[in-house]
Amino acid sequence: MSATRSKLSDPQLGILKLDNEVEVVGDEAANAQVSLKSYEKLQLSVDHYRFFKEHGWVKIPNVFTEDDLTELNTHLDRVLTGEDKVPGCDIDPSLTFEERQSAFSRIHMLHRRHALHEKYLLHPRVLDVVEQLSSPDILAL
Repeated sequence: MSATRSKLSDPQLGILKLDNEVEVVGDEAANAQVSLKSYEKLQLSVDHYRFFKEHGWVKIPNVFTEDDLTELNTHLDRVLTGEDKVPGCDIDPSLTFEERQSAFSRIHMLHRRHALHEKYLLHPRVLDVVEQLSSPDILAL
């Protein structure tokens, strides 16, 4: 399988897009593979679109699967307990859990610091929603 450059590729983060996978390379990742699953396309209703245009936000149920949510929750718990590290996001272990959670929630652009965050920023169903609410021309910086 040969690596190809794409918007998902970032040599500084150690991420290369492969044919159907994302290979995370570097010291921390130890060449771990993050699989890109196949997801059913998410179609918004006219009511979702109208609500978004009127209020500036909309709640879309079932964007992520239970497995996705488990992966995200496990990662967050491990970061907050200090078991996992996000480069440049040192959380003081002497803080209470609530203080660590508050500190972590204020860190911006995590998708540039950890492959899992980028994976969910570029999740196919997240992109489905954003495309339908704005346009298919999405730029994730």
